[in-house]
Amino acid sequence: MISARKGEFEAGFQRSGQTREHAILAKTLGVRKLVIAVNKMDDSTVNWDKVRYDEIVGQLTPFIKSVGYNPKTDVAWIPISGYTGINVSKPLDPVLCPYYKGPTLLNLLDEMTPLERLDESPLRVPVLDKYKESGKVYILGKVEAGVLRSGDDIFVQPGNIRLNVAQIQNDENIITVARPGENVRIVVKCTQVEEDQITKGCVVQLARDPPMPVSDEFVGQIAVMELLEHKSLLSPGYEAICHIHTATEEITFVKLLDELDPKTGESKKKLPKFVQSKSAVIVHFKLPRAIALEKFADYAQLGRFTLRDEGKTIAFGKILATHAPVRKLKQ
Repeated sequence: MISARKGEFEAGFQRSGQTREHAILAKTLGVRKLVIAVNKMDDSTVNWDKVRYDEIVGQLTPFIKSVGYNPKTDVAWIPISGYTGINVSKPLDPVLCPYYKGPTLLNLLDEMTPLERLDESPLRVPVLDKYKESGKVYILGKVEAGVLRSGDDIFVQPGNIRLNVAQIQNDENIITVARPGENVRIVVKCTQVEEDQITKGCVVQLARDPPMPVSDEFVGQIAVMELLEHKSLLSPGYEAICHIHTATEEITFVKLLDELDPKTGESKKKLPKFVQSKSAVIVHFKLPRAIALEKFADYAQLGRFTLRDEGKTIAFGKILATHAPVRKLKQ
């Protein structure tokens, strides 16, 4: 949602603005298609002006492309007025806005093709939170892959904590089956687990499946956005905050393995000493503790991550290998 009002769009799109931040986070979270609604087109500073609309589209498009979206296939633009509902649910008068010929916002959303769900994949439920109540532990999370049923035996990773699902709840009801995309509360008995054994960032899997990868080192490919002005070089030893699925951990750059051409993805320089903003690089990362994670190629939702430094997103990326290459000891 973009404001067309003079000054508001510029404030949101500046270096630390929310427009940039939200676009990066959308890509990191796996949002494949963007509908960008240019709101407040009825404002007195705009009055449905095509020049202003084209100016916003023109400024945002290169940035959206740099985040990883194809402007031609992944992005839809629509001028609206949220205050009056024009082009949200009410059809747009062609006299008022002759340059837009598409559907209303709600119709556009209804026409979008639903994404495929990973029903046949092994179960993965990243833990968002947990709490204890009336002799039961409630584990909160979203089913990213697989199917969970009441009575299933599960593991919570890391740790191979074995539990039995006594009940599954959604926001309204008790359910017997939970499928990908559903937010659930998994209920287990307190006699099976201590509340502090389960933390945000753990992942639930079925006990009958092979244990998922757990590691404190991984190799990832990142796209570097804007580094901090006083930390303009990214090199081994750089530290940041990493967000992987529901886990939030400090992370250290151990080694830069390869710098890539951002346009072609081909190698530019093996083992670079440092990179700067607007770079693409493959990195060996180190975490302070082992966490459950997956390769992007296997589970995209669990294989994406974002790097932040001093409250600002500086890079986003994907996990290429869940265990880092073996480091040779110096003789």
